[in-house]
Amino acid sequence: MSSYTEGQTHQVMDALQAAGWTADDVTKFGQFKDLPGIRSVVRGHAEIRVVKRPIQRAPFDPAPFIGAGWTTWRGPINGNGLEGEEECDKRSLALQEVDFTQARFVDGLKEGEKTVKGEEKLRRMRESGDILLDPGFAVTLLNEPGQATLEWYYKTTGKTYLDFMGRILRNPNGNRYVLCVFRSGGGQWGWRFFFWLGDGWFADDLSASLATLFISLRLLLGSFACPS
Repeated sequence: MSSYTEGQTHQVMDALQAAGWTADDVTKFGQFKDLPGIRSVVRGHAEIRVVKRPIQRAPFDPAPFIGAGWTTWRGPINGNGLEGEEECDKRSLALQEVDFTQARFVDGLKEGEKTVKGEEKLRRMRESGDILLDPGFAVTLLNEPGQATLEWYYKTTGKTYLDFMGRILRNPNGNRYVLCVFRSGGGQWGWRFFFWLGDGWFADDLSASLATLFISLRLLLGSFACPS
């Protein structure tokens, strides 16, 4: 039985709610492995230092990276992918660097869903207003010494997969894909050119995005077409 009074419990819960904690945050807090360390902070014996993980966006050209015939999708979803503006998130291309600790890792599922088609997940993520990260960030993550940030992601989320919907790719057969990275059983991260957007995404299939705090009007207009 707990030794805390009902008033103390309400005091803590009210403080957490006022600070913007969600029910999921509280659950994760209860599962946190270093609660004695948090107690040391509360008692003034230790301090918390914010750790940032700055990741720069590398140039990304599908053909040299994946193989001949791969391009960025052009034009409408029901077209051939070869004509029109390139389909990517302009706002992501305006970012030279992001703090990956501030990134969101989204499954795109609604309550009760076990899977969602890739095109529907893409639509939902765009409607959320999040900045969908370009695969250029994936290139930097894979080449980072020790793949430290991807290992941080794995230890934080427990997931071995992450995709980047900020640029839609076209394969030589005219299908729509997004670039993803995955962790092998040996602990090494690599890349794959799928998922195919006609396939199903599950809870473990997270996509990297960044919550929108400020977006200029210039970026908002036509934000899913690459600049020429």
